[in-house]
Amino acid sequence: YRVGLWSDPNGDGQPNDAQLLATADAVVANGNTSVFNEVDVAPTFIGPAGTSFFAGVLYRDEFGNQFPLGVDNSFANQRTWVAAGPTVDPNDLGVAATYGYLARLNGLVRAFGFDGALPEDCNGNGVPDACDIADGTASDANGDGRPDCCDRPNGCTACVADLNRDGEVSAADIAILLSAWGTPDADLDGDGDTSAADITILLSAWGLCP
Repeated sequence: YRVGLWSDPNGDGQPNDAQLLATADAVVANGNTSVFNEVDVAPTFIGPAGTSFFAGVLYRDEFGNQFPLGVDNSFANQRTWVAAGPTVDPNDLGVAATYGYLARLNGLVRAFGFDGALPEDCNGNGVPDACDIADGTASDANGDGRPDCCDRPNGCTACVADLNRDGEVSAADIAILLSAWGTPDADLDGDGDTSAADITILLSAWGLCP
């Protein structure tokens, strides 16, 4: 299939006048699961903040009447549109039969635009937090929509025990941990408390950070 970005020239949220801006080819994977397939589209200027645009998928319907996309109701004011026909011109979607306001079905297209850094990417891995949590890459035990590691004092770095961020785990970090004893301020294991379990983690990471 092919992922596309379309402009919304008059900003009305209707795809009839949409113009294709960029595409990226991809291969179907993770069917019948809740795993999002990430497709990187080349950096494309859509417009200033608040500009309306569309993200979608071009694919051949081998069986007829197959609309595998539902409304993404994770965010406000989102809609799903389907343009169908014997042939569909991606720069003239108004000619195709267009259907909107579909119910949630077995697939979603979710687009994240950014300027320098992804929004809601607290672990800084280039993947939106919601996707990390959905595909199991990150845990979210407290259900706040952020990977649990983002709540640790040293964030999601591989060297979590380097509390003063000097590139190594040393006596200075032990001093920080002991001063935070009984509070969540140096909680390395995510249980909400700085305790003996956190000392164990720190000692096991002793030395220069990888």
